Amino acid sequence: SGRWRKVGWTFVESDGLFDVLQLVAAVVGSSPYSSLSRRSYDIVLYGATGFTGRLCAQYLAGIVQSSVEPWVRSLRVAIAGRSMPKLEKLQQEIGFRFPMLTADSDDMDALLSLARSTCVCISAAGPFMRFSRNLVAACSEVGTDYTDINGEAPFVRYLIDHFHVAAEASGSFIVPNCGFDCVPSDLGCLAALELLHKRSGREHGCSAVTVRNYMDVRGVVSGGTIASGIMVAEDPELEAQVANPFVLGGALGANPAVGHEDVKAAHFDDRRLCWTAPLEMARVNARVVRRSQHLFQEHFEEGSANVYSTSFSYRELAVAPTEAAARRMAAPPPAPP
Repeated sequence: SGRWRKVGWTFVESDGLFDVLQLVAAVVGSSPYSSLSRRSYDIVLYGATGFTGRLCAQYLAGIVQSSVEPWVRSLRVAIAGRSMPKLEKLQQEIGFRFPMLTADSDDMDALLSLARSTCVCISAAGPFMRFSRNLVAACSEVGTDYTDINGEAPFVRYLIDHFHVAAEASGSFIVPNCGFDCVPSDLGCLAALELLHKRSGREHGCSAVTVRNYMDVRGVVSGGTIASGIMVAEDPELEAQVANPFVLGGALGANPAVGHEDVKAAHFDDRRLCWTAPLEMARVNARVVRRSQHLFQEHFEEGSANVYSTSFSYRELAVAPTEAAARRMAAPPPAPP
């Protein structure tokens, strides 16, 4: 959403957030809007006191102090949230003093002031439909670039429908889903398709491609992710959007449903010789991959190579260690008491 401009990617052996910061620097550094350079901050991290926000704040504090890159050490970074006492406590915990800004998610005047103060706003405040929607409105109004770590497909649909025109007019980049949801899925799929296109030796690539993404996921989910899931489960309209494979676009071809359905049962994969199960994150990752297909098709130039064919299909599955584990993972969650 927003301005269309080619930005060069540089992949380095480092943490993922550093790569994101390189992209942020490229976007800000090449912006035609000279007023951005006069803003108080390069980056404001909103929702800094939550689980993921704390990790981001710790990382930013570390690289600003110790990076060998001069442009990283010179970044003007501020942290923001709804509670000044929590922000002050966070500063003590990470041992670095960032400038602190407060803005309630329902206070548009405060959010506009925050957006005007920075070139880029990173939001870690979820559920995003509840706590970041107005922030995107503010950023798109004043030409501030916005990115987040959300995994909520209905939220992305809302951003497209409500803020694309405003962002395009103000010159704001709105770039959601920049965490584990959905960077590995989206860029991994694109890289696989580009490699297949290169190896095919055909001028316009392959005519039909099926991509299956197998994930071995370990660990626990954060409180914000759980809250997002509860919010969707309690709203039938949001649940219907989450269940729609094409809520973000990509419904191309004669029979778009074939090959795109979400995995709903445990299954033994004869090719990989392992048990697989439904992957909850597929309900946003797969939608974002299909949106990339949609945008490539929409902006495809005649005569150029397009790695996404009209018969492209994509699915994600969780790898399970045993049949019993796969069946447990596929079982519906217990009803609340």
